[in-house]
Amino acid sequence: MACRTLRLKLLVTVLSGALMGMAGAPLPFYVAYLDPPSAFNLSYAVNTIAMPLIGGTSTWIGPVIGAVSDDGAQTAMVTISSAFNLMLSGS
Repeated sequence: MACRTLRLKLLVTVLSGALMGMAGAPLPFYVAYLDPPSAFNLSYAVNTIAMPLIGGTSTWIGPVIGAVSDDGAQTAMVTISSAFNLMLSGS
């Protein structure tokens, strides 16, 4: 039984790493220049945590709803004022 658990954990870890690699691969094309301050920006970390918190983690659609609403709110705040966006979202 322990061998099955180890195999399943290893499979899930490899699959998760592969999906995260595919998700992060387009970043250099998006930002056009990649350096450590832009790659490890605090706003990426905060938004990554905020999206599932806003939408919920009980179903797969929750983080999608959180991502759409978080991005929409940030876009609306930037449209109003960049200072307002900085004050409310911190990024």
